[in-house]
Amino acid sequence: MHKELLEWRFEDDETPPLFATPPAPKRASVWRTVLFLLALPVVLSVAAFSGYVLGRYQRVQTLARADLQAIVDLETWAWQAGERGLFHSLLDPMAPLSWRRELEIAFEKEKGTPLQATVERLSLQGDVAKVVVRVVRGGQEWWETRFYRLVNDQWLRTSPPG
Repeated sequence: MHKELLEWRFEDDETPPLFATPPAPKRASVWRTVLFLLALPVVLSVAAFSGYVLGRYQRVQTLARADLQAIVDLETWAWQAGERGLFHSLLDPMAPLSWRRELEIAFEKEKGTPLQATVERLSLQGDVAKVVVRVVRGGQEWWETRFYRLVNDQWLRTSPPG
């Protein structure tokens, strides 16, 4: 009788048997499996194509940035050296005459002054590049938005569109 008093049992206290069989896994429907197998190649193809396009875009941006920096450097050298002919050869002949004349006046007025110019940002729109250039001259620093047009595999400075 004393033994029964010490063995208290509660309803929530039941422990599962040690060798209970686990519940059977739910089987995916055949249609879900077929849909998954059909969708998988499509998703992988889209991901691969997106990676290819992004990689190509980055390569084009890198090459354009290097080419444009080389043109900006050449333009800067022409400006510092007062090389009027070289400076004119880097301008787009299809740009409006008034814009080219304005740039020529600035060149004549400030040629020979030391300056540095660095391409900071660029965006490509077809054969036109919008370039943000950081210019340093005489201790002053400012940013210019310039436009360059690709003509016969060479970037030429051109007027802003519109």
